[in-house]
Amino acid sequence: MKITIADKAGFCFGVERAENIVLSTIKNKKNKVYTFGPLIHNPIVVKKLKELGVFPVEEEDLQKLDKNSTIIIRSHGIEKKTLIKLEKMGFDIVDATCPFVKKAKESAKTLYEKNYNLIILGDINHPEVKGIHSYTDYNGVILKDTDELKTYLKEKNNRVGLVAQTTQSKELFEEFVSIMQEKATDICIFDTICNATSSRQLSAIKLAEKSDVIIVIGGFNSANTKRLVEICNKICKNVIWIEKTEDLELEQLDCYEKIGITAGASTPVKSIEETSQIIQNYYNGKVNKNDE
Repeated sequence: MKITIADKAGFCFGVERAENIVLSTIKNKKNKVYTFGPLIHNPIVVKKLKELGVFPVEEEDLQKLDKNSTIIIRSHGIEKKTLIKLEKMGFDIVDATCPFVKKAKESAKTLYEKNYNLIILGDINHPEVKGIHSYTDYNGVILKDTDELKTYLKEKNNRVGLVAQTTQSKELFEEFVSIMQEKATDICIFDTICNATSSRQLSAIKLAEKSDVIIVIGGFNSANTKRLVEICNKICKNVIWIEKTEDLELEQLDCYEKIGITAGASTPVKSIEETSQIIQNYYNGKVNKNDE
């Protein structure tokens, strides 16, 4: 048995930055510290922060909190109206929004201010997408696939702008661009998919091409992990999605010789290493550290 770990897996820059901001904040602040929503979409990290006394809160919880509390804005960012509310309530605010998400907000805002018909490629219920949309005063439209795009362009095909959720599929984004170039006039496109997402997806594709089974580790509410699962499913017919190492049923792997492991941007490297080690111990397999 051969176990191969994707060369791009685990914490991305934005997630690592957000976690470091929290750790630094609780070290330097004497007041109570919260995150607005889960800092990242990974149960292991959220549990770790709770053990350190940092709990996620939602908008309905704010009235119960001491106004001297510190609230850390999650890596996905928040809606503009929510930020204004936090400021008016007098909380000490620390912003851990990923810089790539901020760039997507700024790009959407620019297109809106220039009177483009704005398209946001993304998941309508994802907090990042809601945040991006809010910086256009909720103008524009959120689309998830090419069928929706084609329908939209039948009505509005002039001065059309495009941004994307930072964790979107690069392939789908390029399909959107191609359709817009064919069917729309006066288009403006900002590629707001982050570099880590693109390289992670490419690494997963390479790994899936030479694996009998792919194990994807990451939160079930993680958009970028879901995208990795979708990408791997197109290439490898055997994909197992787990949130944490202990979720893996090793017997599932009995009939496979080449096992690939990849993980979402919110997954700690420790989880990847533990999963690999457990499989290796169970089958006495050989582990490769990258997919080259």
